[in-house]
Amino acid sequence: MYSYLFVEGTISTMTLGMQSKRSVIFNTDFMFRSLPSVSDSNGRKQRSRDILASHLAPGQPFNLTPSLQSNSASTSTGIPIILIYSDPVHSFIEMHFLAPLFPFLLSAITLSQATPTGNSINTNTTTNTLHPNASKLPFGAVITHCAIPGTIALTFDDGPYIYTPQILDTLAEHGVRATFFLNGHNRGHIDSSPEVVQRALAEGHQLGSHTWNHPSLDTLPYEEIVHQMTILEEAFMRILGFFPTYMRPPFLRHTPVVLGAMADLGYHVIGASVDTKDYENDNPDTNWVSFEKFQREVDAGGTIVLAHDAHQHTVEILVDNMLADVERRGLNAVTVGECLGDPSEFWYRTGR
Repeated sequence: MYSYLFVEGTISTMTLGMQSKRSVIFNTDFMFRSLPSVSDSNGRKQRSRDILASHLAPGQPFNLTPSLQSNSASTSTGIPIILIYSDPVHSFIEMHFLAPLFPFLLSAITLSQATPTGNSINTNTTTNTLHPNASKLPFGAVITHCAIPGTIALTFDDGPYIYTPQILDTLAEHGVRATFFLNGHNRGHIDSSPEVVQRALAEGHQLGSHTWNHPSLDTLPYEEIVHQMTILEEAFMRILGFFPTYMRPPFLRHTPVVLGAMADLGYHVIGASVDTKDYENDNPDTNWVSFEKFQREVDAGGTIVLAHDAHQHTVEILVDNMLADVERRGLNAVTVGECLGDPSEFWYRTGR
C-alpha cells in the first residue's frame, strides 16, 4: 500500500560549487541518522525550508523527474531534491542537487494537501524541524506551562550529581515521574555517572539537555551555542544511544540567537512557571523559603517547576515537601513531555 511521507529538510540557498550525492539511512520510526550540511564560502550556514511529498513504495524509488529534462551541469549546483524508497526494514533518502528541479520542488508543496495515511509526518508546527518525527510542539520557542489540566511537572537541573540517586529514590517512593535537565560537565561529569542517567531513564523519568558546562547562552555566539548542545548530544549517544529533543537554557536566559539555534537543532525549549530558587536556600534553616515560593507560584497557576538535584537540602527537604503539597492539591506529577501531551516517542532521537 502506498502512503504519503511528508519530509521537511534543511536546504541551502547558496549551493554553488556543491557536488554532493549522499544516502541517508533512517529507521522505520523515521529517525534521521545524518544529514548533509551546506555552508557558503565563508562557512556560514545558509538555510531555507521546503516540504516535499513523495510516495513511499516497498523496494521501489519514486521517480520525481519523469517529465523534466536535465543536463550534466545540473548535478553540481542547485538545491536538494529528495528521493525516497524503502525495503521491509529500512528507508533510504538520496539528496540530489539538481538546479532544474527547483520549480518542481515548489510545485510539489501542493501535494501536502493530499490526505495522509498512517506514516505521514506533520512538519508544519516548527520553523525549522531537523528531524522528521516531529511532535506538535514548537521548536525554538520557550514553553513555561503544562498543557494537560491537572498536571504538574517537577524538573531538576544541573545533574547528574551525588544527590541525584537520592532524588530518584524519593520519586520512586511517591510513584512520581520527573524530568532531569542534565549537564555534561558541571558539578559532576555525565561520563562518570552513566548508571545514574540510565537508571533515571529506566524508571520512567524524562531526560533533557542543559548544555555541556552550563554557560549563560545569551553571552555566546551562535557557533558556541551549537557546540554546547552537540558535545552533550555525543555524551548522550555514548550512554544511551540517543539524545533528547528537550532542553532548558542555563539560568533560563535566552536571546533570539539562542532560540534560533535551538530551532535549527530541533529542540523544545523548556522554561519554568515555578522557580523555587533552591540554590539560594540550600540550608536547613532557610529551605522553607523555597517551599513557600513553590506554593505561591503554584497557587498563581504555575505548572512547570524548576529545582536542582545538585543541592543537598533540595534533595533532603524540599522534594518531599513539594510532593506532599502536590498530593494535597490532587495534582498529577508527571514528566514535562507528559504534561504537554507530547508522546514519548518524540522525546529522543538518534540524529538530525
